[in-house]
Amino acid sequence: MIMSKIPDFLLIVFIASLLWPISGQAQEVDALTVVNQCYYKNWGEDQRTNLVFTMRNKAGKVTKRRTYKRLWKDYRGDGDLVSKLMLFTTGPPEFFGNNFLRVTYTLGSQKPREAWIYLRKFQSVQRVSVREENNLNWGLNSEDLTIRQINEDTHSLLGTDQKGGKIAYRVKSVPTVSSSIYGHIISTFEKQDSWDDCALIAREYYNKKGDLIKRASFSWQQVDDAWVYDAIVITIDRMKDKDFPEEKRRHKDTDIIVITYQFSEPEVNVGLKDRDFTARSLRRRVR
Repeated sequence: MIMSKIPDFLLIVFIASLLWPISGQAQEVDALTVVNQCYYKNWGEDQRTNLVFTMRNKAGKVTKRRTYKRLWKDYRGDGDLVSKLMLFTTGPPEFFGNNFLRVTYTLGSQKPREAWIYLRKFQSVQRVSVREENNLNWGLNSEDLTIRQINEDTHSLLGTDQKGGKIAYRVKSVPTVSSSIYGHIISTFEKQDSWDDCALIAREYYNKKGDLIKRASFSWQQVDDAWVYDAIVITIDRMKDKDFPEEKRRHKDTDIIVITYQFSEPEVNVGLKDRDFTARSLRRRVR
């Protein structure tokens, strides 16, 4: 037999190449597989975490810092409802009690995002406009924080990169709905041993003119098999933010800002109810 003439070490290499799970399969994966496996994770039915929001200028100086108790509930697109988010401000003391509620719907439903803020000083609940939500002061807006439905974008695989036993997939997503504020988004997903550990690690956001307006990196923690943010770091070019004053856009310390969301003490499936996410509940003290 011809096979009997093959040296043993070559035969072992040949068999190993057929069984190797990474390099042989990386090029065969399509964009939809990557998105379905790496983007849609088990986040739990609800989450409760502490959150620290920090803004730094180009020189690294902290220009804003807020601490919150964060409540989040997943509605999985039921009735076009994606999720509800409540932020109770816990610091600094002069902002304590200024609380925020956001309700997000699927992009395809064309339903506008809803947001309210409670200002303790005036003891009043005020509606937040979509325009205010879409500026870059938060770093991430409602659309960024919404779990996108698979048909709300067309996805294409730009390439793969294998290093140190990990594979990184770069996927370009072009919104199919006119309500999106982006022209396209490029996401990087990283997989190590299996699809179970694959997750989003970075994103680039482009406006409809094709300009890169911000970058974000993501890290995760797992609680009882549910995925919870560990940190989100956003870098923004203020020159692309039309809502930022022209005279400040050109200032050397404010043309680039870095915003960090740091999450801690995560809890999942704590039994949050609809009544925990109402304009009335904005007035209560965090528990």
